[in-house]
Amino acid sequence: MADEDDRPLSTRDDYEANYMGGGPVLARSKQRMPNWFFAVMLSIPVIQLLSAVLAHSLAPLLTLPVALLAVLLLSHLRVVLTREVLHIQYGFLGPKIAVSAIESATAEPYDWRRFGGWGVRYSLLEKARAYSVPGGEGAVRVVYRDDKGRPQTVVVTCEDPAAMASAITLARASATGGVRIADEAAVSPRVEAEAAVDEAADAARPKRQGR
Repeated sequence: MADEDDRPLSTRDDYEANYMGGGPVLARSKQRMPNWFFAVMLSIPVIQLLSAVLAHSLAPLLTLPVALLAVLLLSHLRVVLTREVLHIQYGFLGPKIAVSAIESATAEPYDWRRFGGWGVRYSLLEKARAYSVPGGEGAVRVVYRDDKGRPQTVVVTCEDPAAMASAITLARASATGGVRIADEAAVSPRVEAEAAVDEAADAARPKRQGR
């Protein structure tokens, strides 16, 4: 899966190490908001500064920290999968989903019209929460059970939805005792998913009786 610095999957940056625990990284996605977002968001402090100068008052600057904080929080969408937890974080928002609680993970196109745009959205029609940024190749739809056993659905955009969905499916199979994930670092989710399919097929194939 694409990564900004091409570091091995098992290598964590400081943010992941501090806030996205749960063992070695099996798959990750880090999407940055497009440049127009930063242009719009950073224009707000400029307008506030001009307003303060023209009004000869510091009052317009009181909301400046809020605008700068919004830029920092909403600039990136992270998805990190470990053996135990699927982390979804858009700023401080997003669930931490136990891999063992996941029922399915499928890749799909992201239609912003279904959710009314990008960012943190909720669709009453689909009863699903979305975490999304423009760009990318689509999204992963994850169906899971919360701590109270209630079904939940989250749709999150990723750099490579198919690879992420395959990695989640494999991690879920391993968590439920189906398939063992290799201990080596930086194992490709696609390769592991194919291995899981082959292993399941071998188990289902009738064995020849000895003569």
